[in-house]
Amino acid sequence: MPDASLKNAPTACDAVTLEIVRGAVRAAQAEMEALIERTAISAFIREKKDFYTALFDADGVMAVGSNLPVFGDICGPVFRDFPPHTMRKGDLYWYNDCYGSRGAISHSNDQVLLAPVFHDGRRCGFVMGWAHFSDIGGLRAGSISPDTTDIFQEGIIVPPTKLVDAGLLRRLDIGTRTYYEHDYGYPQHDHLICKKCGEMIEFPNEMISEVLEKVAAERGFRMSGHRLEVEGICANCSRPPQRTHRKLDMI
Repeated sequence: MPDASLKNAPTACDAVTLEIVRGAVRAAQAEMEALIERTAISAFIREKKDFYTALFDADGVMAVGSNLPVFGDICGPVFRDFPPHTMRKGDLYWYNDCYGSRGAISHSNDQVLLAPVFHDGRRCGFVMGWAHFSDIGGLRAGSISPDTTDIFQEGIIVPPTKLVDAGLLRRLDIGTRTYYEHDYGYPQHDHLICKKCGEMIEFPNEMISEVLEKVAAERGFRMSGHRLEVEGICANCSRPPQRTHRKLDMI
């Protein structure tokens, strides 16, 4: 029998507000699904729908997820190596270790990407997406074969890894937006940044590098690299708006 005292217990919000919030969270998760499906090149994701998105609370408890069965703790593997209190806005974590995740993912092709969400400087949740990558190396093309005898024969195994700290991606905080770009082994380049739409255009230019090296040498400075950000308006935003002519205008 329910405890009578629970009837008088204070609630965080009323039933109507609760349904509005629930619907908003479900809509956000559905938009994550749509984005992955629409931008995917792999048939495993686009056609087979072998992907999953979810939102979690600040402690890593799932609030809403795709309509697929998931067994195990998705956030736990990351929390073991990267405590939540050390995370910052813009961090991104990656893993596909089946045994390390204790069954949260079923095979190595499923790559998990997890990011914390902050509001007013306070961690308020996590967003996650995993998808089936069609080929991650291994004994056979496609990384799935019936004659494998060891999980390492199925392809690369990635333990929980912080991508930015691993040197695979570089984080760029430009204005109010955060960008990620390739870092390891990527050629030197600079950026054109549109102040209207936020588009960032990469471009290499040896002349800029030579001028900067000359300036550094004149001042006895040994340069190891540089980053140039040129702000302005991109070509698309510079175009005048196109007027649509109605049939009535031709009279």
